[in-house]
Amino acid sequence: LAFVLSPVIESICRATMGAKAVLDVPRGEDPNELAFVLSPEGAAGQLYRADLKVVGRHSESNPEVTDGALLSYDVCEVIRQVVSPANGPNPGVPRQSRPPLIKDVETTTLYRQTSPDRIEALQRTLTFAVPDPNQDPAMAGYIVKVAQGRAIDVRTYDVVYTRVRPAQPA
Repeated sequence: LAFVLSPVIESICRATMGAKAVLDVPRGEDPNELAFVLSPEGAAGQLYRADLKVVGRHSESNPEVTDGALLSYDVCEVIRQVVSPANGPNPGVPRQSRPPLIKDVETTTLYRQTSPDRIEALQRTLTFAVPDPNQDPAMAGYIVKVAQGRAIDVRTYDVVYTRVRPAQPA
């Protein structure tokens, strides 16, 4: 997760929160964990720490490809995302004292290699709210009641990877 997806996630953070949103990407020892210190545009100086940890992963190859693909495999990964205020004692910048926002993000991707230089994928991401044990019990109960085990956000993407070959010297 950390070494492969860090640049991708950094790009998404910058695209959605502003060009200068990513302040730090602390590197840890565990390749299944990734952290960011973020300063979103419009957050009035409030900093956030986003911790991502892979909590489950499964993959399968499909030896009986029937749709003309050269190769077929499916991957499912569940990541626990914890976002919490990160401001230190900076004068003029209030530190928010609310508990972290916790979500489980389940991403399932169905990959099909359609040529030696092209992989197409259908990706579905489901986001689930997770109550925090340090949260006000009424709020934790509200999260459980509202979500009822259902995803609070569902997104579907068509993804295409194309190999770019270096130019041959003339």
